Amino acid sequence: MKVAIIGASGIVGQHMRLCVPDCVEPVWIRRTPDPITEGRDLMGAPEDHDFDCVVNLAGISDVDMVERWKGVAYRQNVMIPEILAGLCSKGRCKFIQVSTQAVYQSPGNTMAQVNEYGRQKRRAEEITLANNGIVVRLTFVLGIRPLPHVGRKNPLEAMLEGQSPQVADRWFSPLFAWDAAELLWDAVLMAKPGEIRLLGEPIRTNRYEIARMVNPDVKPCSHDDFPGLAPRPFDTTYRNSSHLRSINQI
Repeated sequence: MKVAIIGASGIVGQHMRLCVPDCVEPVWIRRTPDPITEGRDLMGAPEDHDFDCVVNLAGISDVDMVERWKGVAYRQNVMIPEILAGLCSKGRCKFIQVSTQAVYQSPGNTMAQVNEYGRQKRRAEEITLANNGIVVRLTFVLGIRPLPHVGRKNPLEAMLEGQSPQVADRWFSPLFAWDAAELLWDAVLMAKPGEIRLLGEPIRTNRYEIARMVNPDVKPCSHDDFPGLAPRPFDTTYRNSSHLRSINQI
């Protein structure tokens, strides 16, 4: 089974490289070459190769950057998934769009996004599902990059370095990068067209509680203590699912 992983230099992509199923021939793709990817044009990838599945991890996930640079982010977060989903649908190739819990508003996990990032990711979901693709929503991913000089620093890495204070009034479910990687491979092998999978432990936590586990001196603060930050959902905890299950919904 030949699988393209687009945007493979982030922490989830790096961990996917460590647990590739025996039946999979992976192709790691990023526009800029680095130690684990090939510098190929994203738009040419599905057409140039006979892929059985394309996993799209690419996009701009810095919520504040997306809020400031909506147009630039839209091209990455919506237009690229739209092109990939269309190409995969035309070629009868499985397409997996990796999304986020930011598509939810709180309380109650209702679909009413509070920031531009959430709106863009939700739009990409709609396009994916309209093309018989698969959506996998990740929650707050925690982990250490196997290649620490590639990709963005993970919040857990900053916490281990002593970053303080940490926000204590925005809630979510956590997900470890290794689990995310293994469960994405499971989606590659087992998920069906039109399926939505929610990956995340069904426990309620926040950045401060996580940071306190690795740094007892960390101080709590409020999201509102940082003027200029994009709004964050108050509570996107996955109360009715776990990273070992999936829920179909639309």
